[in-house]
Amino acid sequence: PEAAAPPSPPATPATPTTEIATPATTALVCGSCEPPTPPERKVQTNTSRCWTCNKKIGLTGFKCKCEYFYCPKHRYPEAHSCDFDYKTKERNDLAKANPKIIADRMQKI
Repeated sequence: PEAAAPPSPPATPATPTTEIATPATTALVCGSCEPPTPPERKVQTNTSRCWTCNKKIGLTGFKCKCEYFYCPKHRYPEAHSCDFDYKTKERNDLAKANPKIIADRMQKI
């Protein structure tokens, strides 16, 4: 009596690998195409009114570093969503005030 070999499991089809297609980066094709420029900032003509709430400010107006005038309620950068970059300005001021000092090499005797 011959021993019957156990039946082999049915062959499963190979699982298909799914690749996610990523969009290719688009480059400017023609030389005349230019990237979009940022919109120009509005200029405050009436400096006797708050730029945010348009309230009369009189002599108590505050001029922010973003070049707009604000009432006492909106004078802080957080209150009027100021677009001035304070971090970059402070970093530049620190770099200017603290120049890098390089010591001369010691001469061998």
